[in-house]
This record gives sequence, C-alpha cells and structure tokens, in this order.
Amino acid sequence: GPSAACESYGLPNEHSSIYHGDQVCDRKEYNSFKQRFNRNLKYKEMKQTQHINRVPNQKSVTCPLQVQDLKHEFQGQSDGYDTVWIVENTSSEPVILSFVKDDGIEYSAIHPTVTPPQSDPDAILYPRTFRGIRTFDGHVFHARTWDAEANALGPVVLQHRTGLIPVGQKFQELSCPAQDIEPLNDPNFQRTPPALDRPCNHMDIGFRNMANCPLHGYYIQSNATSCQEKFKFHLGMNTNPKDFMWGWDSATKFEGSFVGHSFAFRSAANPSILVETITLQPTRIIDCPELKRKVQTNKVTTVAMLQDVFASISDQGNLVDAKQDNYRLGENPSLIMALFNQTDAAAVANATTLSHRKRGGSPIHASSFVATQSF
Repeated sequence: GPSAACESYGLPNEHSSIYHGDQVCDRKEYNSFKQRFNRNLKYKEMKQTQHINRVPNQKSVTCPLQVQDLKHEFQGQSDGYDTVWIVENTSSEPVILSFVKDDGIEYSAIHPTVTPPQSDPDAILYPRTFRGIRTFDGHVFHARTWDAEANALGPVVLQHRTGLIPVGQKFQELSCPAQDIEPLNDPNFQRTPPALDRPCNHMDIGFRNMANCPLHGYYIQSNATSCQEKFKFHLGMNTNPKDFMWGWDSATKFEGSFVGHSFAFRSAANPSILVETITLQPTRIIDCPELKRKVQTNKVTTVAMLQDVFASISDQGNLVDAKQDNYRLGENPSLIMALFNQTDAAAVANATTLSHRKRGGSPIHASSFVATQSF
C-alpha cells in the first residue's frame, strides 16, 4: 500500500502480494500461457483497422435494481486484448460468477461451455476469497447470489465489463497548445519496456484520454520516506493514430500493472495541474440489502416477476464440497479463444474497479522523474 509519504494523494491501501504473489499460481506456466496468445499479431490487426475505438471502457454496476446490457452499449462494440480480471467477494454470502455471451445466456466464468453456471463448482466464489480470471477487454460478467441447498441462482449483485480505463472525463476546459509535440530523445519521457517474466495475475491495463487536452501518466512510487512520480506514458488526443499503443499522439496507451499500483494524470501542458489519480483495485462484490428487500416484495406481490428474477434452473452436475480455488491455470489459449469468441477476440477474464480521486491544482513533486524499477 501507499507509504505515509504519499498521504497527500489520499490513495487507498492495497497490497499487491495478496493477488500477485507466487503462492497464487505456477508462475512459469502463467508466463508460458500469456506468450501463446500471440499478442503481437493482435496488436498488428488492431493497428491496421483502428479496432481500438470499438473496444469499450470498463464498467461496473453494483447491486443493480435493473440489469443492464453492457455488451451492446454502442453500435460496433467489440472485444480487445487479453487481460486478467480480479474479482473479490467481500459480501457475507457465496456468489456464482458467470460469463454473459452475446445472446445474453450466462455460462460459467471459469468454464465457458458450462451452463447454467451454478452447475460448475469452480464458478462459486465464497466470502473473503478472490479469483483472477483470464479474459479479454469487452467481456461481460455477472455475480449472482446462490442458494446452495436448492442450487438456485438469485439476483445479480454485480455486473462488470472489462475494458479501457477512462481518464479525465470531468476536465473539458484545460488549456493546451494546438500541437502536441513529442520530446524526442528526452530521457524524462521514455517508456518502460514490457516485462518478460510477469508475476501471477499480471494485468495489461489500457488507459483512454477523455479530457480535452493531452495528459502525462505517472506511476506513483512510494517507500517508507518518499513519494515520487515516474513518467510512464503520454495520452494524446488522436483517436485514429498510426499506432494506438506506442504513438505519442495516441489517446490510448497500455501498461502492465498490479493491484495497488497508483497513477497520477497531469496536464501535459501544465504538469502542476493534477487531473486525476487512479489506484488499481479488485472488483469487489458487496452485500445488496436493497435487492433482498426487492425479492421479498416480489414473493408477496407477483410470482411472474419473481420467476423473471430467478429463472429457475435444474442442477446439471454434481456439486462438490470444493475449497475455493483462487486461480485457474493450464487452459489451452486457443480453446479459450474458441469458447469465448464473440466477434474477433476471445478468452477468459480481467479488469479492475478503480479508486478515482479528482483534483485540479496540486503542485507537482520536485522529486518527479526519478528512476523506478520496471513493472
């Protein structure tokens, strides 16, 4: 978590080792799995077609009184890069995690050929446990309450769509030059090369500039005595760049990161203006008392509405007393791609609920631009 030296940022306290330590996965297998996705081929395809503009921003809906269609919020919405979605159950009851396909049918989020999802014991997420799910940007997931005795699904308590993180939406009146000139050969603005040996549940996070001016993204590096910002990437204004990932003018950038990592976004024209800080966190499932009250009311007032909520489904598999497995490993990437394929993407799950803190006018730290270890 952030050190005392970073208190002025107001960052939440998250611990990366819980979600990314070697106890979570077989690290060698995990890295081998990631390499087999051939991300370079996907990058070339997306660069040629401007596909990045069809990949949605991530979105979470907690305790929805009415379930939304997150898969078709705009015409042409499509899937993007593979990623990891870390979801944690902080509620008092077990839930079922489901993957929502294009037709709205829910499958197990862990084994996406299995439906109904509660017939897969691996889809159960018990209280005080988490799971890292391999997936693609643009995929949609539900968490539902679960009656273990009847093996019946209850209401949706969480909807989540993986995707890019929007930055600076509330900053539409920044001042900046007409041209966004790249500072070539300036070591203060060099990007960190991608890591080859990645920790468990390593997340490839896409950021999208929604402000009216270019922004710099800095990693907030903290230790016991200091708090410093290290330049990581520039978010330009061009939504149709030659290179959406590496081009200076591109409004999107991707960065490898972990739970607990925090980023400061500042006006590129005036870095003293802090637009937003974002800390990567798990998507957390909470208790939804309002939904419970709604179900109680439904039981009294209308059977038809209750059936719509619960969609009674028979048990199609033997539920076993399985201990919670915090991670899934060893799946074949090509199989995952086939199972999850909805348009031109594929596979299993990522995204993070974010802690946003918006301010405008914090002075930039004098110790900015110091070196940091690559992550």
